[in-house]
Amino acid sequence: MGSPHARNFSSPPGISNESSIVWWLIVRGIGASVGYITASELEKHNNELLRDCEEYLERTEKLWSDRVGRHNLMAGRKRQ
Repeated sequence: MGSPHARNFSSPPGISNESSIVWWLIVRGIGASVGYITASELEKHNNELLRDCEEYLERTEKLWSDRVGRHNLMAGRKRQ
């Protein structure tokens, strides 16, 4: 007869017997594992993209800072 919990267990929709339940649980476990691995890979990729964006913004900021400094230097020379 099994444990009292087994009697109260209801199968997910579309699952009718014990072997189907086992396969359903295996598939769910594999799906969860793939999702976990994929999520960590996506997070790594996202972090790399953010790092690249920060480096790009720092280079762009330095470029514009240098241009403004050069412009101010040239403007100061013209005034003299």
